[in-house]
Amino acid sequence: MSTASLTLSSIHTADGTDIPYAAAGPSTGPAIVMLHGLSDSWRSFEPVFDVLPPDVRAIAISLRGHGDADTPTTGYELTSLAADVVSLLEQLELDDVVLVGHSLGAAVALQVACQAPDRLQALVLIGAFATPADHPLVAELVAAVAELADPVDLAFIEEFQAGTVYGEVPEAYMRQVVAESAKVPTHVWRGATGGFLAADHLGAAAGIAVPTTLIWGDRDAYVPRAEQNRFLAVLPSARLEVYEDTGHAVHWEQPARVGADLVAVLRSGRYS
Repeated sequence: MSTASLTLSSIHTADGTDIPYAAAGPSTGPAIVMLHGLSDSWRSFEPVFDVLPPDVRAIAISLRGHGDADTPTTGYELTSLAADVVSLLEQLELDDVVLVGHSLGAAVALQVACQAPDRLQALVLIGAFATPADHPLVAELVAAVAELADPVDLAFIEEFQAGTVYGEVPEAYMRQVVAESAKVPTHVWRGATGGFLAADHLGAAAGIAVPTTLIWGDRDAYVPRAEQNRFLAVLPSARLEVYEDTGHAVHWEQPARVGADLVAVLRSGRYS
């Protein structure tokens, strides 16, 4: 599936926020819906779109404040970000969804699963944090974000995004990643990181019955293996898929494998 075949559109939430999304494949039926990480946009999943079969319905969303979405001053708590996603699922009449989230997007996906479980057939959480406040690199990021001023320094963005990868990622794609992050104003960086830290990730997970796959790179600088074990302990239907020699942004480093794994979930409801 080529990104040239993508359709770009948007929905408006109850508070009038414009939420862009990219879609490919059939216009009806079960869908893979993808949520990006902090400061990214729907373009975070362009490498995955490139490898999906043309008969797979796939949608990637830009969360509020990110990419070309509106940047209101409020609404960056995880429950609010999740409500935006639920609004999109409702407006597009999406049921039987495989909901995929990376990092911040994984945390939002957990909240969506709490708010609208009947719309989901499965969850896929990539580089998910169980207890982010416990980790030094997260604390360093929060401290750095507190000092940001508009426009956000490109050197800060480049260092942040470089820290999410371990293996090879095309240079042109990383330049695009940085350019997308540069669209995000400081109040969104602060609101999103604050909402992320304030949430009870394990508490949200404990109430979820949807079959869940955890995807984790064993060279993830942000999320240690112990975080995945914490999720496995509270998610009875979860399984862990470890990607060796891969960092936090698993879907950038190994898009073909991630795409194949997502299609397997879509077609079987979970890994066989």
